[in-house]
Amino acid sequence: MRSIKSRWAIALLACLVLAIPASASAHPGVYEVTAKVAGSGCEYPTTGCLTDQTQYAISNDGWAMGYKEDNGLASGPGMVNYKILPGTWRTPMTPEQKLTYPAAQTDVQPHATCLATKLVEPVVILAWQSSDPFFAYIPWQKISAGLGDEPSKWIPVVKAATAGLPGAPAAGVDLSALSTEAEFKAACEALPGGTGQYHKADTASEIDKATAALKAQEAVAPFEAEVTSLLGEKSSLQAQIATWSAKSKGLEGEKSGLLGENEALKKQVGSLKRTNKKKSAQIKALRKRLAKAGHRA
Repeated sequence: MRSIKSRWAIALLACLVLAIPASASAHPGVYEVTAKVAGSGCEYPTTGCLTDQTQYAISNDGWAMGYKEDNGLASGPGMVNYKILPGTWRTPMTPEQKLTYPAAQTDVQPHATCLATKLVEPVVILAWQSSDPFFAYIPWQKISAGLGDEPSKWIPVVKAATAGLPGAPAAGVDLSALSTEAEFKAACEALPGGTGQYHKADTASEIDKATAALKAQEAVAPFEAEVTSLLGEKSSLQAQIATWSAKSKGLEGEKSGLLGENEALKKQVGSLKRTNKKKSAQIKALRKRLAKAGHRA
């Protein structure tokens, strides 16, 4: 269990990193602290049972990521710390000089790595990155670490770099086709110089979990806004439906009244037709009588 001092150290790093504006952390900044870790049964006031653990906080593209050193690769290659390479100062540097500048080297690996001979060459490491390389290695995994890294950039580079090597498929190692850690480890160890050189990523700490929550919140925010908008539209439509329903009921009432009037008019028309027929018969009879009277005269 992590000690109170360790938790305060991580919290301090988290506050420091989260306080950095996104625009200021477009290139990685790596912050390191040596924390004390208490194992099972280790309690105050005993101090001899406490062990040191290096922990990192990374700011990159506005995100705070936390890691603890536990992958067995405590001495690079790791992430490049651009806090040591200020923008205007590094302008004359080549990508390889930035990649290998001693003071900017760190020991944190957010990705699994395979330190086989071919894969530690600067030309291979630089091939998947921009002119400002963030990582002094090429990842040996198929998913992103959430630091602006894109698997589509390094997977084809690994495949091309390992094509034709002894122990590798003829077309090269396709990281996207591997699934388990055992498969990644075996594929690495089969390469020249790969035996014992596979290392998993350093483990993400609580800062990363908090960052994931912030990312999730940011990802959900647009949908929440859309839902709010749709709920507003739904409310408006419901009001319109209520208005039209009221009008419909009114029209139904008017329809019933008109149907009643129509029936009454039909009866009046029928009565008038009958009266007209009767009058027509009377006129016809009178005409016959007039005709007879004129004939006698």
